[in-house]
Amino acid sequence: MQVDKHYDPLVLFASCDCPPAPGEISPNVLSLKEPHNLPMEIMSVRFRCYPLNGGPSNITEFAYQTITGQGIGVKMDLGNIPVVNSAVPINCFGSARDSADQSIQAFKGATSAEALSYSQELSVATDPVTGQTALPMAYTWRLKYPLYVPPGAVLAPTFTALGQNHFPVRIEITYFCRTRDADYKPRGRIMVPWVTSFASKSFDQIAAAPAGTDASIETDLVNPFSVPLEITKLVGVEAMVVNGNGTLGNAAEDSTDHRFALATNKIRSSRGDDIARTPINFGGLFPFNWRAWDIPGNWTLAPAEFYQLQLAVAPVTYPVGDGEVGRVQYAVAMIGYRGISSEAVVKEIEAGTPS
Repeated sequence: MQVDKHYDPLVLFASCDCPPAPGEISPNVLSLKEPHNLPMEIMSVRFRCYPLNGGPSNITEFAYQTITGQGIGVKMDLGNIPVVNSAVPINCFGSARDSADQSIQAFKGATSAEALSYSQELSVATDPVTGQTALPMAYTWRLKYPLYVPPGAVLAPTFTALGQNHFPVRIEITYFCRTRDADYKPRGRIMVPWVTSFASKSFDQIAAAPAGTDASIETDLVNPFSVPLEITKLVGVEAMVVNGNGTLGNAAEDSTDHRFALATNKIRSSRGDDIARTPINFGGLFPFNWRAWDIPGNWTLAPAEFYQLQLAVAPVTYPVGDGEVGRVQYAVAMIGYRGISSEAVVKEIEAGTPS
């Protein structure tokens, strides 16, 4: 008996070097197209990043070896269809299960010799002359609904540096897909992702640092479309960039008092609904060992509705060591999906895809 072919697995890969100066850069998107002009569906996306050698001033043992995904923003479009809002940090798409940046926690409490050994095991060489190395960080976005990509179209990423690193950053992106038959046509509605985020200002990590506040605006955590948005996940991350040359490197997804004690947040809908009514510590909504608030089905955001997040950071009342002086920044992303007819999706993709 003949069995109809449903799909073949396909992995697509591209990379680019993102400069530290403001501006956008994209990889070669031809590498991210289905190579046989067949329809395909994207199941997950993986980002990987690490700083490149910064020259003679960057050859110390640990300084500037790390950059978290919070230091790189991404925007993604499928033809004329926006999929990821501008400058969403690449570590904001999944839970801690999907974040391969916790290996740097192995450095905590290590001696210099042990830390050097860990670094050599986990790092990649960025300059064969100086011997400079860096620790790659990887983040996976598992799509709840496969994203349909018609023949010839491409989900195009654009990256931008968010100020965490002084040097260029190598960014790698991988699409894990399945190729469909040439005559495959999706039926009914296609669930198209929409990811958007709020990034706070930076807060000082110094002794006697004063209290501070920040809040998202109506264009951050918003449903800008004319159809309801199914919300599947809120992700909260917090990065610390230090001035010292400590064994954690220069930047880390931090788990100190900033997440658990100093920072609190409230969330309220523009329709007046309280999501997080009273101030709760940042780690209470987004614990370090998970980072995400996973939301079951049937939670929707109405057209033009937005969430406002209010962030408050208490004064630093404890001593701060020389190797911990730096700045801390928070980010919260909202991941959702909207239903669009397959005919409208194909039309919009074709209109925005260069021939």
